[in-house]
Amino acid sequence: MPTDWVVYWMMGPAGFFLIGMALGLSLFVWFVVLGSTSIQIGVRPLLIGYACGAFGHLACNFLWSYNEFSKRVSTGLLEEAQRWSIVPGWTVYASVLTLIYVLPLATVIGVPISALLLRIGRLTYVSVAVTAIMLWLSFAIIVWALPTNDWQRTHRLASFKMIVTDLLPSIVLTAVPFLLGIYVTSRSARRPTV
Repeated sequence: MPTDWVVYWMMGPAGFFLIGMALGLSLFVWFVVLGSTSIQIGVRPLLIGYACGAFGHLACNFLWSYNEFSKRVSTGLLEEAQRWSIVPGWTVYASVLTLIYVLPLATVIGVPISALLLRIGRLTYVSVAVTAIMLWLSFAIIVWALPTNDWQRTHRLASFKMIVTDLLPSIVLTAVPFLLGIYVTSRSARRPTV
């Protein structure tokens, strides 16, 4: 596959360095946006949010791998007996490959939004749901507005429906756990101790 070099590179020292840089930049953005409230809230909500988002990201890629394998079994390309020797590898491969855009999006969009909502006291279950829906539709519209092939250019409505459907698991399993992890952890950080 043409992307094998990216996964190999991301699992080496340079990839780990870039992942560390992205997380370091997230911490910087977190403290800048939170301002003086960062002392009270700390860094724990962000770390828990990233952990929840990472588990969700892995689950999302596992579901994709499992479904993709099932499609290939139904068309006769693969045999059912191979499922558990192939699906875990596909899951790791897809998870590492998609980190290329998940980490920057979390750093540039997820961290500032959640920190701003925390700062103004508006991070709630409702705001998490609204933020997730806004992210879902915004990403879908951006991807839809930049068609990459002739089919997407000629089948605009079908293309939009496909994009919306394909993005939903990523939002539900990665963005929502990320935001919920931050919200739930920040609630315990803000509780006064007696």
